[in-house]
Amino acid sequence: MRFNEITQKEIEKIAQDAGISSELLDKRLDQESNKQHYDKDGKVKIGDKHMKQKAHGIGQVRQPALDDINADYGTNFTVKDLQNPAKNAKISALYLKLAKEKYAGKFAPGKDPEAYANLAYQYGPDVPTDLVKKLPDAGSKKPLYNPIKPKSTMPTQGQGMSAKDAWDQTMADPAVKQKIDTMKQAGSNLVQIGKDILGGKTTLSKATDFEKLPQKVDQTLSDLTGTDVNVAQNMAAGNIDKSSWAYRNIVAPFQSMAKKTGKEWDSLTK
Repeated sequence: MRFNEITQKEIEKIAQDAGISSELLDKRLDQESNKQHYDKDGKVKIGDKHMKQKAHGIGQVRQPALDDINADYGTNFTVKDLQNPAKNAKISALYLKLAKEKYAGKFAPGKDPEAYANLAYQYGPDVPTDLVKKLPDAGSKKPLYNPIKPKSTMPTQGQGMSAKDAWDQTMADPAVKQKIDTMKQAGSNLVQIGKDILGGKTTLSKATDFEKLPQKVDQTLSDLTGTDVNVAQNMAAGNIDKSSWAYRNIVAPFQSMAKKTGKEWDSLTK
């Protein structure tokens, strides 16, 4: 089941309505939750689990932030509102607006107010002095913060999840599962060939189809490693480095099997 995450256009509209730049809101949501309101099980993301008042959703908003927003803007937001991704993002935008318009002049005078708001969202209004000093000056053409870099679709612990959750989500990715299945099948094919030869059900030349061996070996290695390779000709010429992966995992095992099935390997590699 897929859960509806907030769209980029919605983020931009929310930022515009709040009177802050879309870049500021986009960056903040990206840092808080990778712009994902739900976890892999479809539940609203919960952060700061060690604290009494947890952080919720795409903006990882806590009760103290709600209290500030309600007090200044006359709203009545509750933790229940944080369960909705659009409302959560709106509340996040309002907090950034509050930090920009109310606290920047007091705690970071002369500094870019949106750059300050970005930090205040994380540290609270009283941002550490050493960080305030590093902020760009008001009106500066310097970027407010590092631009968002393209991310891998693979989850990481840096995205606010445990190593186990990151592993489980990665393994559930259809593309990853397909690649692993391909690798397993390639490895299984090699094992089965070996069993058939050792069990006398076939011979090495029949199992590998001598004439098509180069293509077969290349494809198997490609499936196993995910890299285009071309080692079969070198195998046939005996030019494989004995310390290489191909020798240890392909040549050596076949040589071992060949000893029990005759001298077919010799005819194959001469």
